[in-house]
Amino acid sequence: MVSFLYPSAIEDASHISYGAQCAKVSRHSLCTSCTCQGLHPQPDWQAVADDSDDADEVLAAAAESGDLLTDEGFLNTCACGHGAEDHGCDCDPEEFARKAALAVQIDSILYANGRLLDFNYHSPEVFLLKQQMKPSDPLAGLGELQNVIPIFVWRLLSWTNVDASS
Repeated sequence: MVSFLYPSAIEDASHISYGAQCAKVSRHSLCTSCTCQGLHPQPDWQAVADDSDDADEVLAAAAESGDLLTDEGFLNTCACGHGAEDHGCDCDPEEFARKAALAVQIDSILYANGRLLDFNYHSPEVFLLKQQMKPSDPLAGLGELQNVIPIFVWRLLSWTNVDASS
């Protein structure tokens, strides 16, 4: 059985590393490349809290995992085959901070229910918060394309705008 680390429950996302924030955000964000509901491990993998006694052993084994785990021992590749960047981590810093704060809220609920390391657990409360993990800006994640889209739409509209009197 392969083990990976998951960041323990905290109150403020700014108190943990970017990698730990990304682990939380990607777990609770939809995949942009498939229908996956959030970064999750293979069925035979086991999550270990990063503040547990077993964390050092998991971290030592992470070096042999290739790209499946990060250098910090967090899950980097989802069971769906896509990475953390496809699960909400590829966004601007402001949007990432918003998502990280939401992910911390979701994790606090999971922790209170004894389910922080259970990637199969679902509840109505968690579901509602996960809905807020969607980008606040519909063009978020498009990068430079968001500057081109308005020009493209304007040109498309101007090409299709046929004067009725001609």
